[in-house]
Amino acid sequence: MMPRFYKGQVAMLLLCAILAGVIGMGHAMAGGPKLIQTGSLGGEDDDWSFTGGTQMAVDSAGDLYVLDPGNYRVLRFDSDWRLKKEFGRQGNGPGEFEEPKSIQITPEGHIAVFDSTLKRLTLFDGEGKVLKTKRLESSIVAVYRSVVLDGGKAAFISAKSSQGKPIYDLSIYDADMAEQISLVRLKVDPLDWSKANETAFWVDFLRERMELFAGGIPVLGSLNERVLVYGRANQYQLTFADGEGNSVRHISRDLKPKPFTEEMKRAAFEGIWVQLCADPFLATRLTQSVFESAIRKADIPPALPMIHAIVRLESGIGVLANYHPVDHTGVFDLFDAQGRHLASCDWKGSVLQMIGAGRRVYTVGFDADDNMVIRRYRFDDAGFPTR
Repeated sequence: MMPRFYKGQVAMLLLCAILAGVIGMGHAMAGGPKLIQTGSLGGEDDDWSFTGGTQMAVDSAGDLYVLDPGNYRVLRFDSDWRLKKEFGRQGNGPGEFEEPKSIQITPEGHIAVFDSTLKRLTLFDGEGKVLKTKRLESSIVAVYRSVVLDGGKAAFISAKSSQGKPIYDLSIYDADMAEQISLVRLKVDPLDWSKANETAFWVDFLRERMELFAGGIPVLGSLNERVLVYGRANQYQLTFADGEGNSVRHISRDLKPKPFTEEMKRAAFEGIWVQLCADPFLATRLTQSVFESAIRKADIPPALPMIHAIVRLESGIGVLANYHPVDHTGVFDLFDAQGRHLASCDWKGSVLQMIGAGRRVYTVGFDADDNMVIRRYRFDDAGFPTR
């Protein structure tokens, strides 16, 4: 087994492995906003531990819902992070999960959980009672980032199979989960998995993922229940769109991308290795020597993605940009609802997922001992920009 010191951080950043304690942030401009950590869940000194792929959502009362996919459950914590409810278990019956990938709070206050294997969206109330189940398109292989909209609509990034060819797609779906419009779509060459014990296969596998990365994996967030925000990870160009997919406005920033180094390549591929070894199908086909040989031959993209996360905040959005997956630094930009840039501040801390609520930011990431940790931050009132 390869060393575990990065344990998949970079791979999850690139969506490769799924296809594959920082106190706060400093100022990036004098008198600018500052984030202060106000709590955490997980880690060796905590009663809670979370599995890979952990996702979060926050309701209007400040309750935190944690989707813990490895344990097939949803945990509901109050604003003081005391457990209020736990629901879900493994299975294919009502309220059960096989591969839960994403969790959101609907405009009605219901909890929406997307399950890739079961190809369904399940709506729960806050106590875990199943309210409704919606089937997803049969072509969908996996669901990643999602946003729920007014009228029962949703937008999400997914991996699909179209005529035997893989597609990575960001689309808006109607209330019945039928595709309404595709906003970003990336096609890649299919792989012959019967050759998974050959070095040439894994060279193609890694090359494909690096091409996906360089080609602009979709990124997704929202301003509110009526306006989503999306773009491609390799460009700092974001589009505000309504529930029909019509562009409302565009925002961009002129930031210099960070180069993708050999160190990052190694970290990314080590993370992919850890993920692949957990797959029963591959455990009997993939050897470390074959994978090591593929790593040496695989090319890397020239630069890291520009956009790592888009989060909803009070009267606007936050964008985590130029995130460095090895030293966990980046820039956090604040925009108002009109897309005007208000302020920036430095980011420091591991981020696999980031969400926002009001003047708070929540992250899922790793601590120094590779434990999965959820952290909550708040903006200081004096420095939070308003317009």
